[in-house]
Amino acid sequence: MDNLIVKYLSNSLTEEEAGILLEWLQYDENKEKFKKYVRLNHNINLTLQDVDAEKALIEIFSKIDKSQAPRKFKRFKKRRIYNSLYAAAAIIILLIGVWSISNLIQSGYNGEKITPLAEMPITISLENGEMIAINTKDSLVKDGKRVIASQNAYKRQLNFHQISSTSLSSGVRYLKIPNGKKYTVILEDSTVVYLNSGATLRFPGSFKEQSKREVNLTGEAFFKVAKDEEHPFVVNTLGVSVEVLGTSFNVSSYKNSELSEVVLVEGKVNMIVNSDKAGTILKPGYKGAYSKANDIIETAKVDTELYTSWIYGKLIFRNKTLNEILSTLERNFNVEIENKNVSLKSEKLNATFNEKESLQRILYYLKEAYNIKYTVQGKKIIIN
Repeated sequence: MDNLIVKYLSNSLTEEEAGILLEWLQYDENKEKFKKYVRLNHNINLTLQDVDAEKALIEIFSKIDKSQAPRKFKRFKKRRIYNSLYAAAAIIILLIGVWSISNLIQSGYNGEKITPLAEMPITISLENGEMIAINTKDSLVKDGKRVIASQNAYKRQLNFHQISSTSLSSGVRYLKIPNGKKYTVILEDSTVVYLNSGATLRFPGSFKEQSKREVNLTGEAFFKVAKDEEHPFVVNTLGVSVEVLGTSFNVSSYKNSELSEVVLVEGKVNMIVNSDKAGTILKPGYKGAYSKANDIIETAKVDTELYTSWIYGKLIFRNKTLNEILSTLERNFNVEIENKNVSLKSEKLNATFNEKESLQRILYYLKEAYNIKYTVQGKKIIIN
């Protein structure tokens, strides 16, 4: 049976094997063993898909005698009523943590309503002090009559590259992405910047007549830098600067974080701090972490996907403290979370979420997998 559990966690079960595993899970001792595997695996990609599992299971049981369902899966299988989707949905529900199927149908997962904070617009502040709130329905962003950017609302993208040179100025822009939103920016030189929730990017309207293409970042962003050997691209963030010629890399430097991290996907970058003018060269597949407190950079080889998956709608946490995870959830879902459990603040956890999943489901998973209890008080989530 261990082999079937491993195959389930790797999403490689056949329909027949799914039925065997589902029948085995009717016994409490087996459910506990299965739950331990899940905690070790820490990967809920397989459980939090865009499937209404509760509805699917109810549809399954509507075709058989509900009173006999928990112990009649052989008969169930012989009738060939369920297909692979239904079998997967049934196991998904068991994995989510409510191990009694009949109780699950009656109660479902803990769905306390969570009210996000007031939604804030994406804004651009110009050199003249004017702040423009971006209307996602507009195809053009204007400062009076002057067009400063085009917009593709479907792609959640602002494009400064396509604007006529007569509309451009070297004046500074501040683009602020509020919590709960993400946006992509194409700069005047064709560099693409993916901005994560809570990020602010300071950049000139035009890089022309500048020796360096220089921007300032607070928060997290992924850069695909347009190659220009004569004009290095520089990202200044909290305590550290990243200098490149043409490359792809992720920068994370939030004000409430102890570290400023740079993860290089391709190319070459140089991390520079005040105490080390020579800087630290990163190779592809490496992370440079600058400690603001100790004023040093430490490097390590990493799986870059763990640091760039947010671009593709995933939240992957590996060996992250609960407080780090909660901070990310706050930014992504525009909520306030207070952790009153001191013993859990520094505990390292692992999990993978689909960004489309509701915060309720994510918190429910943390509760089931790690026994993290929480309550919702108005617009605030309290970890007890």
